[in-house]
Order: sequence, then C-alpha cells, then structure tokens
Amino acid sequence: MITGMTALRWLFGTVGVLLGVVLLILGVVLSPVLILLAPVPILIYLAWKFWHVRRKATRGMERQRKRARKGARKAKKRVEKSL
Repeated sequence: MITGMTALRWLFGTVGVLLGVVLLILGVVLSPVLILLAPVPILIYLAWKFWHVRRKATRGMERQRKRARKGARKAKKRVEKSL
C-alpha cells in the first residue's frame, strides 16, 4: 500500500528527473547559441571605449586650436600696439 509520503517522494523524484532531463537538453541545445552571444557584451564595451576615447581626443584638439587662436589674437594686438 502506498502512503501519502511515499507518493510525494515518488512524484518529486519523477518531476526532479524530468526537470533535470529538460534542463540538460536545453543546455545542450542552447549552449552553441550562448557561446555565440558571449562576445556581444565585450564588443559593446570595446565600441563604447573607442567612441569615448575618440570623443575625448577630438575635444582636446578643439581646445588646443582655441588656445592657439586666442594666443595669435593676443600676439597680433601686441604687435599692433608696438607699431
């Protein structure tokens, strides 16, 4: 005769085995997809880093040009005053 506890143990055992088999099959099926998707976050990070460095360099060059123009204007004024 099957008692309530035995029935529960049998049910959970069967569900556990079925769940394990399903997860194993999903793991085997999805692992190639996950391996292909693994580099995506790395590529996104590298693209962001490249964009950030390029933007920083561009801003630095613009600042240098501004300083050079400002210095040229000051020098021009000094030359005009001395003449």
